[in-house]
Amino acid sequence: MADRACVALVQDERLLMVRQCYRGAAIWTLPGGGIEPGETPEAATVREAREEVGLEVALVRLLARRPRATGVGSYSCYLGCIVGGQVALGSDPELPAERQELREVRWTPLAELRDHPEVAPLLPILAAAPVMPARPRASAAVLRAGGREILMVRHRRRDGTAYWQLPGGGIARGERPEDAALRELREETGLVGRIARFLFTTPYQYGLSTTFLVEVDPGAPVALGADPEEAGAGYRKLAGIAWLPVADVRENPEVARLLLVL
Repeated sequence: MADRACVALVQDERLLMVRQCYRGAAIWTLPGGGIEPGETPEAATVREAREEVGLEVALVRLLARRPRATGVGSYSCYLGCIVGGQVALGSDPELPAERQELREVRWTPLAELRDHPEVAPLLPILAAAPVMPARPRASAAVLRAGGREILMVRHRRRDGTAYWQLPGGGIARGERPEDAALRELREETGLVGRIARFLFTTPYQYGLSTTFLVEVDPGAPVALGADPEEAGAGYRKLAGIAWLPVADVRENPEVARLLLVL
């Protein structure tokens, strides 16, 4: 696995770092690891954070992408925020117990990392970057008719203009992106879904949005729901719901990205 992805998690001017044994030497690195075949850098980053430090993270934005110092493969680093779990030293599922490389995890003051070869180039970016995005989000892609139709929800802005998007919304504090996608699907469409697989992560106005392929029971009825955060606000954002031909909405940014990965 020549390509590597990692995540920068910042709290109170401290960065979460992992100490591991690499080629007989103890080194401190950001949580991360190799990208598996067929895996996106974003998916690898979320998986590695879960495996190495016990955290569920939402990715805010890409901080760096460059060739690895070894000259083989690429290095991707994302700014992340913690949405669940507790910091705990994890393990590499590919290695037996006697060959585990992870040794320690700790919050390290940024001031102590000014000369760290991996972290130092990121410090100016981290200083200017928001640690917690306004709305990290997750969405559900639900297909039927052999993939020819997709479930979309129509949203109405306060100025009266409208647009279609996949069922989805903000990830709550302490919620996994997968759980957020299923919750939003249920709230907006009345459907109970099952995660089939991760699809992609894409930037949007307030950070990154993570999309999952979701399966539902065939023939299950859909019903337009409501955003619980708008209760009593005198404004209804959800304006419609429909199964739309994929060919008719292929220019939609979410659908266009979906077609690239399916």
